[in-house]
Amino acid sequence: MTALADHHFESGHDFQFDAAHILDYESHFLKRNISEMFFIKVFDYVNFRSDTQGLSSSYRITLR
Repeated sequence: MTALADHHFESGHDFQFDAAHILDYESHFLKRNISEMFFIKVFDYVNFRSDTQGLSSSYRITLR
């Protein structure tokens, strides 16, 4: 199950998917993954924090 689904079933919170917006565009796979991990780490989004395990420790120190 995804973090989004977990949050919905645990809290009853419904999401407004029609109001969603793209935070970043990146065609390069590795850069896109780093960007996604950055947004998960820095902002309080509904994602598993384990989704950032692939983020280099160099970035983690900077993002604290």
